[in-house]
Amino acid sequence: MKSHESQEKQEQFIEYRAIMGMSLETISKEIGISKSTSIAWEKQFKEVIHMLKKSHFDLIVETYDLSIFDRVKALKDLSDRINKEIKERDLKDIATDKLISLLHDTGKRIDILIDRYSPPEVSRPQSIEQFIHSIELNYKKP
Repeated sequence: MKSHESQEKQEQFIEYRAIMGMSLETISKEIGISKSTSIAWEKQFKEVIHMLKKSHFDLIVETYDLSIFDRVKALKDLSDRINKEIKERDLKDIATDKLISLLHDTGKRIDILIDRYSPPEVSRPQSIEQFIHSIELNYKKP
């Protein structure tokens, strides 16, 4: 095997193992190497694979956590706007029931996010403001 071709296969091996989480058997078949070579490369590149896995995982977590923060903030803003609109409306207005229903649905969605994403080591936040504050402390990067 040529040196360049071998290096290319090693890079593919590392990527498939670290980022895609493929099994050694699947990688062997995919890139055309023997099972014994894949075992040897697993040992040889163990630290590189581990670092790449961690870095890839951290990127996913950071991206996902920020999107959770953005979703909660957007729901909070929507809830505030609905509340403001309800307060300014005449409650006899037919469309008000739709606003109340929307407010209720938004509250349910916020509760689901609070239950799902509140840090386990702290008690459930009593308000959306407390939850947003806990997200800022635990997930937002400086």
